[in-house]
Amino acid sequence: MKQLVIVTGLSGSGKSIALRALEDSGYYCIDNLPATMLPHIAEHLQANGGQSAHLNSESHDRVAISIDSPVPQSRHCRHILNSSDRKNIDTQVLFLESNVETLV
Repeated sequence: MKQLVIVTGLSGSGKSIALRALEDSGYYCIDNLPATMLPHIAEHLQANGGQSAHLNSESHDRVAISIDSPVPQSRHCRHILNSSDRKNIDTQVLFLESNVETLV
């Protein structure tokens, strides 16, 4: 099954570090992707044989993206989350946060 991990959360919460850990685990990672591009990522993942014009025509079955917004543009995220089951894509959202004392 294809996998899509959406990493989002508050500024300074460790999104880039989480994304690097996912990359070390074999995910194709995209940092600071606009939420409007989420449908294109889902299209790539569902493409037959994993081949698509997106992402340099390479096959990527495990993709992780970070969206730099505490509340991702909900229309696009909701669309992906609602349609991913129909497209046979295991989609997970990783929301990170940190308290002010830790940031300071």
